[in-house]
Parts: sequence; C-alpha cells; structure tokens
Amino acid sequence: MLPEGQAVFIKLSKQLKCISKKIHKSIAAYNLIGDSSDGLPEAINFDTVKDVESDIYNCMVDLEVVSEIPNTIKQEIIQLKCLIDRAIKEQTLLKQEMRSVTSWYKHQYQLVKVKLGEHLTAGETAFLIKEGMYYEMGLIRLNRQFSEYIRELPVESQLTDHILNDNYDRMQQILKEMAVKEEIAVEDIESDDEGEISDEEDLEDL
Repeated sequence: MLPEGQAVFIKLSKQLKCISKKIHKSIAAYNLIGDSSDGLPEAINFDTVKDVESDIYNCMVDLEVVSEIPNTIKQEIIQLKCLIDRAIKEQTLLKQEMRSVTSWYKHQYQLVKVKLGEHLTAGETAFLIKEGMYYEMGLIRLNRQFSEYIRELPVESQLTDHILNDNYDRMQQILKEMAVKEEIAVEDIESDDEGEISDEEDLEDL
C-alpha cells in the first residue's frame, strides 16, 4: 500500500499530464489559424503558455469584453415587447366585447320570453316567437364562434329545436304552422315573406 503522500502525488501527476495534453492540442489548433487578432501573437508555444507572466496573458487582461447590446437590437426588443403587450390587451378587449354581445342577445331573449308569458293576441304571439327564434339562433351561433375564447353561455333552444341555424326556409315553415295554431291567416305571413323576397330581388338587381 502506497503512503498517503505518494498516492496524492501520483493522482496529481496524472491530472497534470492530462491537462498538458489538452494545452498542447489547443496550442496546435491556435497556431493553425495563422492570423493574429486583438493584439495576440500569430503563433505560441508551450513554454509561453505555461508562463503566467508571459505577455500573452497581459494582452488578454487588457482586452475589453464588449457586452453592450447594439441600439438596433434594443429597439427591436422594445418594439416586440410593446407588440406582445398590445396583443394581450387587444385579446382582453375582444373577449370583453364577445361577452357583451352574448349578454345582449341573452337579455333580449329573456325579454321576449317574459312577453310571451303575458296575455297577447295571436299576431303578437307569432311575432314574439319569431323574435325569440332569432335571438336563440344568434346565441347558438355566438356560442359556436366564441366558445374557444370565452365561457360558453347556456342557451335554451325551446323555439329552435330541430331547426338548422341557417335554414331560413325551414324556419318560415315552422312559423306558418305556429301561425295556423294561433289562428292567424297564413296569407298574412306569406305576404310578409313576399315583401322580404321582393326586397332581396331588388338588392340583387342593384
């Protein structure tokens, strides 16, 4: 068994040999460059490197490390930060607007439901049913469009069950059936439809 001091010496000797090999390898790579920069010599040797008082170390101490970020990069960073902050603010405002629009449709729908509970004429009932269906379909459409961004608002689709949101003809047919049940002449509704159709034709002619 080796004495403790000798064991330490052998260990340090191995470490020094390993470091020496790495230094020789780095010196060879440096000398292959063949071009000095920042006042460094074009070629160095091991004796120069192992001398801590060598001029190359004095030269390295004098070198100033440039860490300042160029103004152009700073401006880009500031602009990007402002853009991110603005985008977050715009998202917040858009979500508020989505909630506001959805709440308005919900409020109008509730008003129609309250009105339907009152004693109304057949014509008033048919009109309110049509209005209620409009707000129901609006809420369904808004939920479908906004649910990815805001909490979905519960919608009672009592008036529009089994009716496609964009199927206008089917909606008109249901309204006519409702009107008949409420003892309203179908011709009155048809005349309204014809007026709407004529308006659409006038728009197409423009």
